[in-house]
Amino acid sequence: MTLDLSSFAKALQSLKEAVNESESEVFMSGLTPVQQNLIRAGVVQNFEFAFELSWKFIQRWIRLQ
Repeated sequence: MTLDLSSFAKALQSLKEAVNESESEVFMSGLTPVQQNLIRAGVVQNFEFAFELSWKFIQRWIRLQ
């Protein structure tokens, strides 16, 4: 049995996009400090989601072995 990693791949792609946007000086400089904090919180949330998915996939893989 193989694991379907498509949801994890989507979560990683979302995290990459969020990080790239948050690192854009042009984008971030046009935002208020509150908006910048919201973007950073979104990046953290994306990371947490991707981390949780990776942990669950590791657990499933171990159970299958």
